[in-house]
Amino acid sequence: VSIETERLISLIFDVYLIQGYGGTEVCGASHARDAYDLTFGNTGPPVSGFRVRLVDWADGGYSVRDRPNPRGEIVMNGGSIVSGYFMMETETNDAFRYENGEKWYYSGDIGEIESTGRFKIIDRRKDLLKLQNGEYYSLGKVEAALK
Repeated sequence: VSIETERLISLIFDVYLIQGYGGTEVCGASHARDAYDLTFGNTGPPVSGFRVRLVDWADGGYSVRDRPNPRGEIVMNGGSIVSGYFMMETETNDAFRYENGEKWYYSGDIGEIESTGRFKIIDRRKDLLKLQNGEYYSLGKVEAALK
């Protein structure tokens, strides 16, 4: 949810929005803002039971060494992560990887870790199109500009 949308809904309905992040593969939210967190534009820190990290995506220009905040693909580990996609071996091998005996889910979403430990979703790896000259363009950003 964009910062502008969050603020607008909060003002119109006089409510605090608690934004989170997750997916079917993680059986719910892997990140969520605290009920008393009044910030906008982030999904909060990882919830209990999840280990979350970023990994470099060189083709897209994202690195965990980026400054001022690390950026990269969001990768999660936890007990509630599914074992794979039903009868879809190729997709399962792309999204789920074992490292040192632990299963990690590669979400395809690009995140940024703020200095407070909160995550912000900034892009989507699966939404990027590589052009002939090697540049990547976000189809979502192109669509938003055209609208």
